[in-house]
Amino acid sequence: MTDESYFEIIYSVDKSENTVSKEIIFRDGESIITSIPIHHHKINETPIDVFDYSYLREDIKRKGVETRGVLRVCDLFSGCGGISSGLEAAANALGFQVEFVLAWDIMEASKIAYELNFSPKYFMDSPIENTIDGELGEPITPSEKEFLDRIGRIDFVVGGPPCQGHSDLNNHSRRDDPKNDLYLRMTRFIEITNPGFAIIENVLTVRRSKSQVTQLTNEFLGKTGFSIEQGAIRGIDIGIAQDRRRHFSVIVRDNEVPRGIFKTKRIPQPRPVLWAINDLGDVDPASIYNHPSTHQKQNVERIAWLFGDDWTDEEKDNEEFNFGTKKKPFSYNLINPRRPKCHQNGHNYPAVYGRMFPNLPAPTITCGFGSTGQGRFVHPNYRRTLTPHEAARVQSFPDKFIFPEEVKRRAMHMLIGNAVPPLMAEFISLRMLSTIR
Repeated sequence: MTDESYFEIIYSVDKSENTVSKEIIFRDGESIITSIPIHHHKINETPIDVFDYSYLREDIKRKGVETRGVLRVCDLFSGCGGISSGLEAAANALGFQVEFVLAWDIMEASKIAYELNFSPKYFMDSPIENTIDGELGEPITPSEKEFLDRIGRIDFVVGGPPCQGHSDLNNHSRRDDPKNDLYLRMTRFIEITNPGFAIIENVLTVRRSKSQVTQLTNEFLGKTGFSIEQGAIRGIDIGIAQDRRRHFSVIVRDNEVPRGIFKTKRIPQPRPVLWAINDLGDVDPASIYNHPSTHQKQNVERIAWLFGDDWTDEEKDNEEFNFGTKKKPFSYNLINPRRPKCHQNGHNYPAVYGRMFPNLPAPTITCGFGSTGQGRFVHPNYRRTLTPHEAARVQSFPDKFIFPEEVKRRAMHMLIGNAVPPLMAEFISLRMLSTIR
């Protein structure tokens, strides 16, 4: 049970019907129940574990029952629609239908994926600054007026402006990238559309941007009738099987931001990576989505070494990295002599070329999850990196979400790695929308 200021959630299992339910109970006693088929149930699993496990494996998109109206949504810098997926789940759980009015992204693969899953009324693939071209606090420009007349009323704005300039992985333009200012284009979009709710997502280091985009957003929107809270969400705290942390600005008009969004733990203990992918061992060579990347010979050998192949006697005797026995050793980290020469004289990324720990959450899934040289992305049990399907599961995308097979592998990896985990968006959106009474 989750105790919130506006509602509580009770999860329950009905073995006779083979269903698991999520019941949202409001302060006035009204309740809304969402039930789904059970995909698996262990005796010691809690109802919330059964619900999440089953929801992740649902491959049929169910239309929620509309009892409370329609929400009109815009998703900026949408990617494939991770935030939209979570928002839709939250809205349906609360009795709302969602009309996706607009999605905006310059990547062709994003357009294909988003339209497959959400059928937006409009999809714009031009640079947003060409249309949303006014400065904060200034009168609406002709371009903005034409745009607003076309899309009509908007209830909820979401988006994750490009974050590469803020990321600690970017050593060339860290926190001084012109793309960082796209964050303020989203702030301007919120100003001129005046929605009831908005969510802006980014990496944690956005707070240290040289252009101070989060501080400017907080100050400006706070003066124009919005309540805004900013903070971090950690994936393992809410049930995502990866240790992913993201910064969110949560924005509400004509009400207070619900308490506890950045302090509530949804589950008591982190879920290991295998919780999300333990049923996806088989691969399909005919499917990009269900087949791992192909590796060069040296990386195939490095993966094999992690599982016990070609160990020297000295390596077998070394307790520091030998987790098996002399006859059958294995390791989760690749030792320096087995790494490329550029990694052998000191480096800051010991997990690179590593194998995932089966009893721990995955590390943050990035666009490079198919490459051993870009992180700890080797499967815990198989001599390969994760398939896109497995990476999507770790990101908390349910199986009913469609990743288009017609895009190239690199594009599919970008769609998945750049996405906001739907469960993060659902967690935040549910609490925001519960304020509508």
